[in-house]
Amino acid sequence: MAKLEIGVIVGLKPEPEGEIRKAAGMGLTSCQVVTWDPDLYVRPVGEALLAAAEKHGVTITTLWAGYPGPRVWNFTEGPATIGLVPAEYRAMRVQALCKAASFAGEIALPSITTHVGFIPEDPNHPDFAGTVEALKQVAGEIGLSHEALYRTLAALERDGLVARDGGKIALHGRDTV
Repeated sequence: MAKLEIGVIVGLKPEPEGEIRKAAGMGLTSCQVVTWDPDLYVRPVGEALLAAAEKHGVTITTLWAGYPGPRVWNFTEGPATIGLVPAEYRAMRVQALCKAASFAGEIALPSITTHVGFIPEDPNHPDFAGTVEALKQVAGEIGLSHEALYRTLAALERDGLVARDGGKIALHGRDTV
């Protein structure tokens, strides 16, 4: 398993040095950068972000990519407002995540992170197929394939975090595929 450094999440600002300086000022050498504003995904901001990270000796591990539209961080309104699941916000959020992926690629950040939403367990739920298609679109923009998903699941299984036990899945009335 990879060794992870302790870090913080800092905001992406038009002038990002202050946020990176905060992380360094805490004695940290690692951070995630978050924004909910896709308009910040422009080269000048990216270059300033990288320059600040280099100046302060901070490694940016991921871009936490937020998206437009409402989002309520609880279990009652969250499923209707968060991520790619709510159909009414899906297209603009896919667009924002694809823009985040392009931005991260341009400035060589290793990954993007987001909250995909509360994916329905029932594959017949109207939002399930749309969410899967949205994920395919974003994954295609990033260049991910089924091979990346397989390797991720295999690593989780190897580390004991995922157990593909078809018997238990079937016992609870779930599809084992």
